[in-house]
Amino acid sequence: MQMEETMRSEALLVAVDDNIEDEEVPSKELMNEKSKNNLFSRAGPMVGNFSVQYNFQAIAIALTIAERAPATSPQRSWVNEQSKSSVFVGCILGQCFMGYIGDVIGRQAAMSATLSLATLGALASALCPWGSPTSTYAIVIIARFIIGFGLGGVYPLSATQAAESSPYDDDNDTDKIDFNDSLNADHLGDHNDENFDRQEEACNKKRQAAARAADAFFWQAPGEMAPYLVAILLRAALQSQDQSLQWRLLLGIGGIPAAFVVYLEQSSSSKILNKPEEQFSHRKKETNKALRAELAKPDTLKKFLGTGGGWFLYDVAFYGFTLMGPSVVAECFQGDNHESIQDDAWQQLIALSTGIFAVKLTTFLIRHKNYELKALQIGGFYFMAIAYLIFGAVRTWTSLGSWYLYVLYCIINFCLTFGPNVTTFVIPSATYPRATRATFNGASSAAGKLGAVLGTELLPLVHSAYGLNAVIYLCAAISILGALLTQACICDNLLSSSANTNNITEHNCPSRSKATSTLLEATQHVL
Repeated sequence: MQMEETMRSEALLVAVDDNIEDEEVPSKELMNEKSKNNLFSRAGPMVGNFSVQYNFQAIAIALTIAERAPATSPQRSWVNEQSKSSVFVGCILGQCFMGYIGDVIGRQAAMSATLSLATLGALASALCPWGSPTSTYAIVIIARFIIGFGLGGVYPLSATQAAESSPYDDDNDTDKIDFNDSLNADHLGDHNDENFDRQEEACNKKRQAAARAADAFFWQAPGEMAPYLVAILLRAALQSQDQSLQWRLLLGIGGIPAAFVVYLEQSSSSKILNKPEEQFSHRKKETNKALRAELAKPDTLKKFLGTGGGWFLYDVAFYGFTLMGPSVVAECFQGDNHESIQDDAWQQLIALSTGIFAVKLTTFLIRHKNYELKALQIGGFYFMAIAYLIFGAVRTWTSLGSWYLYVLYCIINFCLTFGPNVTTFVIPSATYPRATRATFNGASSAAGKLGAVLGTELLPLVHSAYGLNAVIYLCAAISILGALLTQACICDNLLSSSANTNNITEHNCPSRSKATSTLLEATQHVL
């Protein structure tokens, strides 16, 4: 009886999570539905991540344009900080809530819901703000909070969805790849050929799952650049007196990629939401039970300090610095008459384009060169610190020209998007079990966005009080702290065995240890 009940429970979970139709559905229709679901599981996280960074970064150039529009000037000092930080406050709440919802109703339906909110917020930020400059900016800030809540859910949902999906063309397309589908511990020390092959197969599955999550995250790099490209096109297409229309379009366009994903997913999510209520009630109970079990484990706090704490420190340095990008570039070209919005946009576009190569390099190292996630995160943090220190030293003790400083700024952007930019996104999915993965991924990413709030509020104050060099050296110190925290709290060999096991021997994936050690030794030697 107990076995029968267990089988019934598992059937309910599979039906909700994988959107399986009732048994009377014809085979051809079921295959078409699986194909559509697979399309969403691959395209959804990519477009969702593009939407995230577009909407995060668009406010910086939009405020620059709005400041020159008669209807929205003067722009008071509180506008800049609150417009940038409100999106991250909403993001924190969305990450925690929508991550949990993803564990309860499934990744796809939750992704559709969270991007619907993001679409609503983007349209509201373009259409609703009217009246005096104060009321206009107040409405923009409220709309940014809504955008943040919607985009917050993209982090845990896209990471888990991309990692757990398998390509439809694969022979095992019906299987969801799970990071934690590890080999039986009794066989870890067995060196016979069969067990070695099974170990290598498990390693490869986990590595490909991590690479798929990284592939989805890659689209944040083009999303980061897109607002500046759109600004250039709008400035060229519209007359200079249409500044108000330009910044509204710039913000409103952020709803298009999110709306595309919602449209792609609408039929699948409606089928999930039409499931009997008792299925969701059962899934909620199972999720809560799994959460209590995970929280009761003694190493959960340490793991969360690694996944959430590392993300927190990274986002302090990343968002605090990149959202100051126009100000940093202005200081690089101080006195060179580079004051037009087009100049600012082009300079930021070129600098941020280095992120595409950095993210691709990180993904390549994960998929093809057998580097461990922990090693990439530690090395990336150290590279960030070195880049910051070099930039600060050059500004302090040399008199190099503006373009030399700008090249160093581009190098900082490359280092910021290499390593931790990807690994903080992927590591939570490799660390926590499937039943609670989206919830803990959401909590970890929420910790990251708490760091983003701190960075966007604190670093501009430091900049105003002590200058750009103080910001640079503070970011370098934060980066070193991130490397040390990763070393202490992140599990070794996340891609070679169970994410919950710290003492895995190197022979599980022997090709990995040499590459990992090389990266760690190189960064430590440089320091």
